[in-house]
Amino acid sequence: ILRTTESAQTIRKAVDDTGSASTEISAAIGQVSQNLSQLNNFIENSISAMTEISSSSQEVEKNASRSETMSEKVKNQAEEGVDMVSKSWQGLQNVSQAVDASIQVIENLSQKSEEIDRIIAVINEINAKTHLLSLNASIIAAQAGEQGRSFAVVADEIRTLSDETTDSAGAIEKLVGETQTYTREAVRQINNTRSKLDEGIQLGRATADSLNDILASSVEAMEMSGKIRLATVEQVRSSQMVAHSIEELGGMSGQVATASREQEKGIQRIVQSITEIKSLADDLAAASKRNEQESRQTDEAVAAVREMAAQIFSEMATKSLNSRHIVESLARLKKGSAGTTAEGESNRPAPS
Repeated sequence: ILRTTESAQTIRKAVDDTGSASTEISAAIGQVSQNLSQLNNFIENSISAMTEISSSSQEVEKNASRSETMSEKVKNQAEEGVDMVSKSWQGLQNVSQAVDASIQVIENLSQKSEEIDRIIAVINEINAKTHLLSLNASIIAAQAGEQGRSFAVVADEIRTLSDETTDSAGAIEKLVGETQTYTREAVRQINNTRSKLDEGIQLGRATADSLNDILASSVEAMEMSGKIRLATVEQVRSSQMVAHSIEELGGMSGQVATASREQEKGIQRIVQSITEIKSLADDLAAASKRNEQESRQTDEAVAAVREMAAQIFSEMATKSLNSRHIVESLARLKKGSAGTTAEGESNRPAPS
């Protein structure tokens, strides 16, 4: 009976120790469950953030694609503008050459007019001398009387021809003067036209330079838009991969949470069994004091209690091992979630 009482006390102590260990394991599993709940909230927030990042990146991709298309249109229009300005500039060059040729022709005409002036001056001088000679011939014919009559007629004809020549030379001189006036005005107008053409050529060059700058800028903008679009496409792909990894992490977290709940249920069953064992141990101690005759039954009960305690200790060891596995899995989940968050932050679009 004494040994039975001692065994009952030993069992009671073991039950108390097991109860304390079970309480600690239950608290640890509760902490694991709380951490898993926080991890699930973090995963949900991360999935929501990655969805927003992916949506924003897709919008940036669309805008970059539209910008690339617009830049290409600007480039094409700038190329057309450069071509048109080049043709216009070439046309102005041709007109300038034609104006130069016209100026040369007018200058030649002016020189010819001056030569005509000199010829008319000679003609006028000859007419003056001829008129003087005809006048002298008329005087001599008058002095000769009847014999000089025929000579007087010839002198009159010569004087008349000289007068007509003088009149014609005067008309020609007037026309040449008017022609020279028109020629000088034409030269002045052509010089003004030449000045305007030079201004047009300078403006054409400046316009061509501006269009070339626009063309270069549009090409650079198109290249940058293409790079942004490609980088955004890669960012969207990375965001989707990160979101998928976070979803897998959520699945693993769910599995660990399920295992933790199962562990908690097992611990509760162990606590219940320990309570029953404690009650049996108390009954055993009371029975050993009440009746010595019940020692055989008590020994059998002690054996049963020991066997049940051994099973409980075995299950406790298994649960403890499973709990360590849960803690290790939770650590891996936290590490994985931290890496995934860092990757998501590195792929977040830079502010424009």
